[in-house]
Amino acid sequence: MNGEKPAVQGFDVSAASVAVVGCGGLGTNVCAHLAGAGVGRLLLWDHDRVETRNLNRQFFYTPADAGKPKAATLAKRLRAYAPEIEIAHFDRKAESSADLAPTAGCGAVVCAADNIPARRVVWEFCEARGIPCVFGAVAGDCGTAFAAVPGLTATPDDGGVFDEPNRSYPSPGPTVGLVGALQAKLVIEILRGKLLCAGVLYALSGCEVSALPIKRTNSSEE
Repeated sequence: MNGEKPAVQGFDVSAASVAVVGCGGLGTNVCAHLAGAGVGRLLLWDHDRVETRNLNRQFFYTPADAGKPKAATLAKRLRAYAPEIEIAHFDRKAESSADLAPTAGCGAVVCAADNIPARRVVWEFCEARGIPCVFGAVAGDCGTAFAAVPGLTATPDDGGVFDEPNRSYPSPGPTVGLVGALQAKLVIEILRGKLLCAGVLYALSGCEVSALPIKRTNSSEE
């Protein structure tokens, strides 16, 4: 299996490690693509449990999983889907940088958390260690994906990542899937050393995706 994936897709990410914070709609979709691409090691974080009302966009879970820890359940399914990769899971909140210590050696971190405090904690951790971080958000038929590389690109603040979302919008499965795929694509590009995708806000509206370069507010050019 390990040899097949690089031959089919044209690149090998089996030596890479990626952490995914949040195992809900975005996180599960991201993990499907990263595991499918053969990322060598995945670290999964989520304190929450599976709910049937979210199954329209969380495809690794089933109604029988209701009430089970998301991270542990996702890890089990991913091991069956991609047995060649190493998977660790943490069934707890990431409330401080110290909580994320096991992810220090990762090549990238995906923030699929749906609350602003968690996003700030993840970025604080990544910024202090120079780890690229990929964020995603969904609101109805719209969504965004944004990759930030500490010291090199615009920050999550610049990209509006920490703006409070409107939680009155529904969460259609296809929209969540598209944004999750965009996040996974950004991660893979970064792992391959292709950083031009970072610092760009990819904005999904309906079936259209716009790429909006974001300027660093602390740029020396200002």
